[in-house]
Amino acid sequence: MYRSPLMPQAARPCTQAKRTAQTINLFIVRNSMEQSAFIRAAQAALDELENAFEDAGFDAEHQGNVLDVILPDGKQIVVNIQTPMREIWVASRDGGRHFHLENGSWRDTRTSAELSEYLADIVRKRYAVALCCGPLV
Repeated sequence: MYRSPLMPQAARPCTQAKRTAQTINLFIVRNSMEQSAFIRAAQAALDELENAFEDAGFDAEHQGNVLDVILPDGKQIVVNIQTPMREIWVASRDGGRHFHLENGSWRDTRTSAELSEYLADIVRKRYAVALCCGPLV
């Protein structure tokens, strides 16, 4: 006998819906743990960069998810945390770069350059100043 989708159907247990809800809840718990670990690592990296820039004589200010560095010629380097993307973004006169945490260090998504080395290169080439900062973890 043909049964149209509009005809009343016998009630079925919602086991699939329960499994889906459990999977979503598990994803949220895992994702939030990963997010909190990401935020801790990114904030530590910005703190270390702020100290390195200040030790080198630059004006650096870290507020929230943004590190703002004022260079001697008035130009800026802005380093900010992009939580949804799980990346640290750098904006400078040389353009924008995205860095993600890979095997314990912040690596450029295009070139695999390490974040502190990338910033040290900018400062050394433009201002002949050494930025003393080891690999950021």
